[in-house]
Amino acid sequence: MSALDEKPQDENVQEKHLEDSDAPPQRYTDTEEFKAREAKVVRKLDIFIAPLMGAFNFISYICRSNIGFAATQGMSADLKLVGSDLNAAVSIFYILYLLSELPISMVAKRWKFERVLPTLTVAFGVITLAGGFIHSFSALAATRLILGLFEGCLFPCVALFVANWYKREEMAVRVGYLFGKRWNTL
Repeated sequence: MSALDEKPQDENVQEKHLEDSDAPPQRYTDTEEFKAREAKVVRKLDIFIAPLMGAFNFISYICRSNIGFAATQGMSADLKLVGSDLNAAVSIFYILYLLSELPISMVAKRWKFERVLPTLTVAFGVITLAGGFIHSFSALAATRLILGLFEGCLFPCVALFVANWYKREEMAVRVGYLFGKRWNTL
């Protein structure tokens, strides 16, 4: 065997390294360190974002169900509601509530959520407050209609906001917890 036939020691080491690495290289997202850091971030999101979204949802629920409490406290007599006027006022809320969900979903992606969510919350809070100063059925119907508009925009915005912060696998649990929890309070 001549000196030309022998391979240098460095080439043997390099070939052995290439033979051992048939598997694709491990990505950083597959490491235990990454998973631990990701779990820590998700916990922080759960601590800070989830209560805020829950508060928005709770305030919306209080505003929506306020009319039932007002009716038990004499609103029907004060506004001289007859027949199914109260039922109509409750039902008219859902006209714009349902119609506003799709357009706001398309528009909210372009707007910043830190502006949209507080604006919606303040808007339906002001409309709910204005409900205390009404003196006729027409004013009650108008207030409920506008309240439906603002509250109908809230659910899609909160769902899109949560979708911006959580991965697809994590989102179902968060949305179910935030929006499904309120029905347990009934």
